[in-house]
Amino acid sequence: MASKQSVTVTVTSSIDVRQSGRWLEIYDLTAGSRVTYCSRGTVCTTSFKQTSGGVHELVGYVNGQPEAVSDPAYVTWLSVSLTARSIGPKTGGTVYLRATTNADLASTPWVIGVYDQQGRLVDHACKTGTTCTVQAWVSGGTTPAYTAFVGALPPPVKSTIIGKVVSSVTSPASPALVDVQAKSAVVEPTHLLWGVDSCKAFTGDPTGELYPAVVRHLGTPDFWGRYLTDTVCPGISPAEIALAASHHMGLLPIYNEYICGNVSSYATGHQYAVEAVAAAQRLGIPKGRVLAIDIEPPGDACPGAAYVDSGFIDGWYEGVHDAGYIPVYYGNGTAGSEFARAWCAAVSAVPSIGTGSDLWSFQPSLSGGFAKSSAPNYSPYDTGCPGNIEAWQYVLSAGSSVDVDQDEALSSLPLWYPS
Repeated sequence: MASKQSVTVTVTSSIDVRQSGRWLEIYDLTAGSRVTYCSRGTVCTTSFKQTSGGVHELVGYVNGQPEAVSDPAYVTWLSVSLTARSIGPKTGGTVYLRATTNADLASTPWVIGVYDQQGRLVDHACKTGTTCTVQAWVSGGTTPAYTAFVGALPPPVKSTIIGKVVSSVTSPASPALVDVQAKSAVVEPTHLLWGVDSCKAFTGDPTGELYPAVVRHLGTPDFWGRYLTDTVCPGISPAEIALAASHHMGLLPIYNEYICGNVSSYATGHQYAVEAVAAAQRLGIPKGRVLAIDIEPPGDACPGAAYVDSGFIDGWYEGVHDAGYIPVYYGNGTAGSEFARAWCAAVSAVPSIGTGSDLWSFQPSLSGGFAKSSAPNYSPYDTGCPGNIEAWQYVLSAGSSVDVDQDEALSSLPLWYPS
């Protein structure tokens, strides 16, 4: 049902609670609160509503000894969200749109439709599943805006042949949905950022200044990935932060440990998160910015990485998210990989991990010479499970004088921009 729409709930008891001095309650397990109670009779009824979408689990309850609890009933208030990504320059090109609802619409009278600011349906409406993926094309110099709706397709209008001709000339290409149940916020497409990441400091390193070398040979980075603490790689320095601020360059903070293969168990993931948050606070990284955990591929250097599990992913998520930062996972985005299996298990158990964190995939890892001007189209591998793939490390360092990996990221990734 639509958000803000009331639902009537009735619970029935086999005894009159007034005679026993008990209460007959309706309890919302999702919210952790009582909806209402009745002190007499065998029936208790109420109507209530939610201002936002979500699924609520309700039970009937008779207090006292012995207590009685009903089987749960589930009430869904529909919601829809929308992402829009332009894989190219800041304006113009193909826009990839994805609308997501909190319920499968297959058995309902409703569909998902994405509309532009002129009220035109983009591509097609979607009837099944919880997602609707469509594409739009925009010309350069324009900044489009889109909105997703959940509603019903209007019934076809019968008309004469002349009426059909007039309608095709004067009417929009697609009618608006009716009986609208949910509506997303208006979104504008994100665009693509180019950057690098490095073990070495990009300024102040005794072996040479890395930032000017990158600018000279590869291009000016929009962002730079650097480490939070001193481990195998030195932690980011105040001089680097100052340089990033002077060039309005984003920073992608990374956390790793000396033992890079130690990436299993909730306790380990949560402890890493606590240490990363403490480092971020010391550096002055504001809340709402990303903190990435480095989950390397299994190999001779990190054999333990083959055992990354959903507990580790959950621990990192809770520790970073609860501190007010955005969890990011650097890992192998290939479906079926060690990381992807752990990720899919984690988001299946805790869906908020998939919506409340971001992925930085290092696959596919390409070969060849690249620079900002010749960077590939954004195409990181997808785990096959829900998740926001916001960044792609598309080529590793060749170990030359410009010792950096090259990356692309969507502008929706909340990088740290020091001031």
